[in-house]
Amino acid sequence: MTYIISDIHGEYELLLELMDKIGFSDRDLLYVGGDMIEKGDSSVRVLELLRDRPNVRCILGNHEQAFLDYYHHLMRTSEDYEWVLSELKKYLGTDGELLTWDTVDWLEALPYYIETDDFILVHAGVGLDGEQRVLPLKETPNEIFLYDRGFKRPDRIPKDTRCVFFGHTQTSAVSPSGKDEILIYTKAGQMLYAIPSDAEKAGAARNTVSIEGLAKVHLDLGTYISGRLGAFCIDNCTAYYVSR
Repeated sequence: MTYIISDIHGEYELLLELMDKIGFSDRDLLYVGGDMIEKGDSSVRVLELLRDRPNVRCILGNHEQAFLDYYHHLMRTSEDYEWVLSELKKYLGTDGELLTWDTVDWLEALPYYIETDDFILVHAGVGLDGEQRVLPLKETPNEIFLYDRGFKRPDRIPKDTRCVFFGHTQTSAVSPSGKDEILIYTKAGQMLYAIPSDAEKAGAARNTVSIEGLAKVHLDLGTYISGRLGAFCIDNCTAYYVSR
């Protein structure tokens, strides 16, 4: 199975609980849409967990970019690498002492987006032309992938493309009921809450949505604030949630 999450923000225990809930194994794939660090207490533990799994693919979010910008600033300031690492440890706060150069190098090598045959993964958004078609990713400024706040709008429905997964802004900011749940948008422009994994047990209707019928999926649940973390499975278009 293939799962996508975003905006973990240092919530290591919730990440462990979510991976346990989905039964994540070596046969599965997990994609992470950036903002793995800061806010929560366990940024480095989150990074190390994701870094060490060969079946996990990650991209940069704006918080990782800010960390890397600070790192590059320090490297221009001094050739004392031990001092640079000590400053980076301070930057990441509570568990920063666990930071190693291997993790810094891993972060620096991460891409700004991932595209597969089934979907595009970005942190914040993609560029759209006047017809709301996705602009070529290789020609899109990285700032759009990292910081765009407009893509979350319900009327921004990408046309003629694979499903776009994104985070960056809490879903409750745009959902009609203010719920912290994963939002899916059909290619017809309909906004829906992703059906949770335990919905059928509660007698809900069977999920008939497929990844081919989706235009975009909004993943950020504001985990540090809401205490909820969610994963979306592209194989059955089902959402899995854990809470503090």
